[in-house]
Amino acid sequence: MIPIVLVVLGAWTLVLQRTRFGRYIYAIGGNPEAARRAGVSLPKIRIWAFALCSATAALGGILLGSFFYGQYSTNTADPGQLVLYTVAASVIGGVSLFGGRGKAIHGVLGGLLIAASPTACPCSAWAHCPRR
Repeated sequence: MIPIVLVVLGAWTLVLQRTRFGRYIYAIGGNPEAARRAGVSLPKIRIWAFALCSATAALGGILLGSFFYGQYSTNTADPGQLVLYTVAASVIGGVSLFGGRGKAIHGVLGGLLIAASPTACPCSAWAHCPRR
């Protein structure tokens, strides 16, 4: 699973930093009106951005389903908490929720920090931790 994530990270990094499409994505995220005045076709770029984002999310869902090995149904897994972890990883990584700033690697680094936090703090149930 890790090699697939690294390949997707590398592909998105190349697309966002080395192509005209990536510059347009950042421009639209930063200021859509300025991007439109600079000659960027907003509807076309937005449609492609949403389509590629959906394809990446579908790949993530497939990877998540393969990670569970079919052990959990959708009723027992908590998708709300997974969304919260995803948004928190992006924010901690430094990606702007308002657009126009951030890199793909920043979200991955934020995700690593979120994943390491329960390991770093073994007392996840604070009510049961010994008080000093």
